[in-house]
Amino acid sequence: QMDLPISAARKILGKDKIIGVSCHNLRQALKAQKDGADYIGIGPVYKTSTKPGCKAIGVKVLKQLKGKINIPYFAIGNICKSNINRIVSAGVTRIAVCRAILNSKNIQQTARELLVALPSGRQTIDFCPNAFASAQKRAPAFPIRPGEGRQTIDFCPNELREK
Repeated sequence: QMDLPISAARKILGKDKIIGVSCHNLRQALKAQKDGADYIGIGPVYKTSTKPGCKAIGVKVLKQLKGKINIPYFAIGNICKSNINRIVSAGVTRIAVCRAILNSKNIQQTARELLVALPSGRQTIDFCPNAFASAQKRAPAFPIRPGEGRQTIDFCPNELREK
């Protein structure tokens, strides 16, 4: 875990900002929750080029979080249509994806397929501003608006590439 401690981030940002912590195991997730994180990114679930040298944690760690972590947590790390059902079966309701959508031939269809795989409820895609702009260039009629809902697909800004 290489993130800035939450206490230091709070001193810099203040109490009204949302602070997330990257975690790789249950111990780190419990500590982040205890220290006051607003949310957790847990992964990489599968080996991914966005985290070179970082060992994949697998679905087993995701299962360990269920019932123990009470703040929102997002599974991250090479999540795509072919493995989303295993992620959801582990109790995950939120994912962070980038390449699965931005490298897709049909952004709208891929996003919908991922959303449908998440537990039912108000489904929304949250975009960082740059990813939203990139997605809008490739799928201008994208009907889903950022900022609402329980289930979230979050785009990673550091991995954006123009197609």
